[in-house]
Amino acid sequence: MKLALIASSILSLGARLNRECRSHRPQGETRSVTCAVELRDVSDKERADGFIGVLVGEIPLNSDSEVLTMRGRSRPFVERIARGAFSRSLKEDKDIMGFAGHTDDPLNAFARIGENLSFTEGENSIQWRALLPDTQAGRDLKTLAQRKIIRGTSFEFEVIGDSGNKWEKRDDRTDLRTILEARMLAVNPVAWPAYPESELT
Repeated sequence: MKLALIASSILSLGARLNRECRSHRPQGETRSVTCAVELRDVSDKERADGFIGVLVGEIPLNSDSEVLTMRGRSRPFVERIARGAFSRSLKEDKDIMGFAGHTDDPLNAFARIGENLSFTEGENSIQWRALLPDTQAGRDLKTLAQRKIIRGTSFEFEVIGDSGNKWEKRDDRTDLRTILEARMLAVNPVAWPAYPESELT
């Protein structure tokens, strides 16, 4: 009986800590991009440092998404990310993560900005590059990319203030939302698209 009470207390504490940890992670919007997947080899130095592969993806800029919906808005919309929307976030934020799936489980984390995750902003896209560690998450991602099961990447973001996005009428059925300034939260390899023109290479 005493052991059962101790076990129950431990489980309750673990659940409470898990809820508290989750509450500290910013909750943003999620979008997905897709195309062919190509897994790149690591350099000899990167392999010596314990990495098993390189995953590179792109987030399109000034490109229309698929038609989306949002709770609280009556009309569907197409979304476009303006060039420079993530510039400040990519320079200043130190907690941008790569997760294998949409989860807060640390065992599914495979990259962190400044460690093995980097971003490069170009004219028409933001490229991200992640060195895959020799962990279960890293090995799973490598296998899924090799087998073409992963077709793209999703990214989580949070619009900054009311001026961080602009809404306007696109046509009789849809609106256009332009993201002007946002905080990048995470990237996640995924199978389904929202921005059909970009790629994970």
